[in-house]
Amino acid sequence: MKKRIIALTTAIIMITSVSFAKDIRPVPESVVTSFEHEFEEANDINWIATNDFYKALFTVNEFLTEAFYSLDGELIAVSKKITIDQLPISLLKKAKEKIGSYHVSSIFELSTNRGIEYFISVENGNDKKVFKNSGYTWIRY
Repeated sequence: MKKRIIALTTAIIMITSVSFAKDIRPVPESVVTSFEHEFEEANDINWIATNDFYKALFTVNEFLTEAFYSLDGELIAVSKKITIDQLPISLLKKAKEKIGSYHVSSIFELSTNRGIEYFISVENGNDKKVFKNSGYTWIRY
């Protein structure tokens, strides 16, 4: 249950604007060292510190990527923006069906110790929806 709460919290944080986060304290060396070991190819690194986690925003191979770390430096999750065509084929057709006339505003791939999950944010005028994959289907998040 704890892992599910962490994954859901991470997904919500990714989807909301980064502008709400504040740098509360400097990022500890243990977190930075863990990050540098995991992401040697990272460029343009920016850190956000909160009371609950540390978030590194960076690029790898031209992909905007985010890594979330616990306060003690453990990697919690990694997310990256992707395009609809980068979804696994098993999810692509179902995603296009689910989206219908909505415009895709963003798609994220979230990797945690539970595996890889995908989130799609769509808009149609003032109507906004977020879908998450559940197996080979999409559910409203």
